[in-house]
Amino acid sequence: MIELAPHNPYGLSIHIPVLTAAGCFGYGVEYANSIDITRIGAIVTRSTSFYAQRQSQPRLIETPAGVLLTGTWPNPGLAYVLRHYAPIWASWSTPVIVSIVGAGADEYAAIAAELEGVEGVAGIELNVALHAAHAAQITSAVRAATQLPILVKLPPSPEAEQLAQKVARAGADALTLFAPFPAATPDPNTGALVEGWLLGPATRPLVQPMLRTLAGQLSIPIIACGGIAQSSDAQQALVAGASAVQLGSVLLNTPQAAFQIASALAHYQPT
Repeated sequence: MIELAPHNPYGLSIHIPVLTAAGCFGYGVEYANSIDITRIGAIVTRSTSFYAQRQSQPRLIETPAGVLLTGTWPNPGLAYVLRHYAPIWASWSTPVIVSIVGAGADEYAAIAAELEGVEGVAGIELNVALHAAHAAQITSAVRAATQLPILVKLPPSPEAEQLAQKVARAGADALTLFAPFPAATPDPNTGALVEGWLLGPATRPLVQPMLRTLAGQLSIPIIACGGIAQSSDAQQALVAGASAVQLGSVLLNTPQAAFQIASALAHYQPT
């Protein structure tokens, strides 16, 4: 077993070091009938806000070794998730970690408080990609609102090392490195430059150096996220110091990759 929250009274144990990343695997229920989710270490849900966000579907633009995501994933809101999805999660043996997003520390804390004690919710991941400057404050507020294990998904930045230390001191049980990278590419239809978030294998070499650096400095687990598309990618991240990995954009085309990579790492033993 791999413990992702070794300092938390609840703990967060997984049997395989492979998780789905927020966004690309929905809420897990969409794939439960087609994929053996018991063979995945844990599922991180789509980032969920207090109230529903039903903007138009995000757009994906192909780039070399990845895709550019524009816009944000819609979500049905916390009340819907608790009513319709949590009872299903409660019947699973696979842990479900709810990714949450808010406008500020108070809203993050309010969402976390609603998730406290909900059967089927094993932990929380804080999506702070748009709130990097306040990530420690948000983490502290959420820590005060719940005892659930807290993962903090940090955005990539030159200050990532200092930010990781601050978030760890504020009460994070584990870190996810990293949220997608800001990027831009020409629109294939108009030629206009489109800004968004880069997903895919192109990000993997950018994650690796910081992963190795932080793994030697922090006393909490790190989960690698960014461009992992096959078992060898996952193995490299684990060797670099990650306790587990998250799979993101690879699931958009091949949802079965979660099962395939998890199966390949079923007998992995951390050194």
